[in-house]
Amino acid sequence: MKTLIIDNGSKWITQLCELIVDEKVIIGMKDISSVDTESFDLIVLSGSRNGPSVLTNDLLGEEFDLVKKSQIPIIGVCYGAEVIVYSYGGLLERMDGDHRGVTTLHLIEGKDVKVYEAHHFRIKKLPEDFIVLGRTEHAIEFFKHVHKPIYGLQFHPEAFVDSTEGKEILMGIISDIMKK
Repeated sequence: MKTLIIDNGSKWITQLCELIVDEKVIIGMKDISSVDTESFDLIVLSGSRNGPSVLTNDLLGEEFDLVKKSQIPIIGVCYGAEVIVYSYGGLLERMDGDHRGVTTLHLIEGKDVKVYEAHHFRIKKLPEDFIVLGRTEHAIEFFKHVHKPIYGLQFHPEAFVDSTEGKEILMGIISDIMKK
């Protein structure tokens, strides 16, 4: 599997890349037009370290277009999940302060798992054609498109992999994508 990782300025980009074991290409958000995105099997949108919010970042135009037009499976991590929500017309909301640390993710299938969150925006409303797969006490943290292979993880599956189950969730999504 060949994966395109779009680095939105994540402080955990190395850890994210370590989880993607197959062939990968890493580019910045400004470099999307320089790559044939349709030559990849998966696109991963990383988190971002204290950059401008998705609501005000002028550099995200190409990334928004990619999310809307791509036929390739997409996984958005934290900021990347916010990019997906915003590009499809969902609503984001600034939270009171930053939310950082290991928290409990209540999966819709009834299971509770530990994940690491680090964000100051939350998903207030998912766009049409998206469904919730999991939430914490703060907000929606895990979702997917009902027809397209697009997933959002507002938490960080690449962080604190020894004490959380985020990695297993990410690997499960990738495994499902590879089967199709």
